[in-house]
Amino acid sequence: MDDFNKLWIGQTISEFGSHITRDALPLIAVITLAAAPEELGLLVAIQSAPVLLLGLFAGVIVDRYPRRPILILTDLMRLAVILSIPIAALTGRLSMTLLYLVAPLMAILGLLFDTAYRAILPALIPRERLVEGNTKLSMTEALSEIGGPALTGVLVQIVTAPFALVFDAISYGLGIVFVSRIRTVESITPRETDSRVWDEIRAGFRQILTTPILRVLILSSAFRAFFGSFIGTLYSFYLLRALGFTPALLGVLISFGGIGALLGAGSAAFLAKRFGTAVTLIGSIAIGSLLNLLIPLAGGQLWIAFVLLACAQVFGDLAWTIYGIHELSLRQAITPDQLLGRVNATAGFLAGGIAPLGALVAGGLAGWIGAQLTLVIAAFGIIAASVWVILFLWRSRLPSAF
Repeated sequence: MDDFNKLWIGQTISEFGSHITRDALPLIAVITLAAAPEELGLLVAIQSAPVLLLGLFAGVIVDRYPRRPILILTDLMRLAVILSIPIAALTGRLSMTLLYLVAPLMAILGLLFDTAYRAILPALIPRERLVEGNTKLSMTEALSEIGGPALTGVLVQIVTAPFALVFDAISYGLGIVFVSRIRTVESITPRETDSRVWDEIRAGFRQILTTPILRVLILSSAFRAFFGSFIGTLYSFYLLRALGFTPALLGVLISFGGIGALLGAGSAAFLAKRFGTAVTLIGSIAIGSLLNLLIPLAGGQLWIAFVLLACAQVFGDLAWTIYGIHELSLRQAITPDQLLGRVNATAGFLAGGIAPLGALVAGGLAGWIGAQLTLVIAAFGIIAASVWVILFLWRSRLPSAF
């Protein structure tokens, strides 16, 4: 078994386990602890805080030290942190305070793990196979999106929400076994002893701003995240309140997105070989952007709205997954290894940092002009940000490896 497959298997197991925790923590709050809406809102909010507060520092850590020990250490720490909940339940000490501690800790460790495994990939496989590697990792994420919620529901039903987390702890232990067997020796560029953290963070920003392809891809992604958060904020509200969907129908539609993502991951490499990476990037971002218009256009009879929204979910997630695989592969291929952690972390920070602002704007606009018109603005905002990428790729030449 080669080193990439060890990483892939370990990441697959950890990914399913992480979905158990993501879905089970709110269920523990609601079912086991009878949390008030305000407490539940606080729990969700503090899970996103680490990206804003520590995202840039995660990139510095991942670029300073070998990535394999970081993967092992973060999984080991996640195992210990998550076991605190079933132990507390057994001893009668389970409380919202504990959840408020566990949620951000798991988010911080997950952030470090994700940044490290994306940065270690170019060391494990040739750069011309990055699309293949990212395709396999994306398929894992899509499968966990489809199967993770169902698995969590079954576990919660059988063993209750706190003890479902034992299976997440087991997944981290298995992940450690596979990642610890990676034998590739990483080349870490020595850094100056007086190098300061903020200087290293600025180096990541500078790499993005001075590399035209990175600048366009990452800044466009941030703008799309701003308008995409309009949709994320209002999607359920619009379907349930304006269109009259039931929660069950809403759940079915969301699951269609996971199916689309799986299909996208499976077809990404083929499309690039058939049409080339530039054409694949242009086509996927164009289709993904335009399909957002189907959301505010959905209306009339319920079945018509369902069909339009199903198309947006399946084909939209398919297109965005294809784009995401090739965009990440391109980023990994053109970024120096010693800066890859910071570049990826900065990209995540920009998108994650602007998304909450977009959510606030979306709420204000929806209260003023209505949810449907706000979703129209979101769709055209995403299209505008995507046109920037399309025009740049149309005029540029990608590296020869692509």
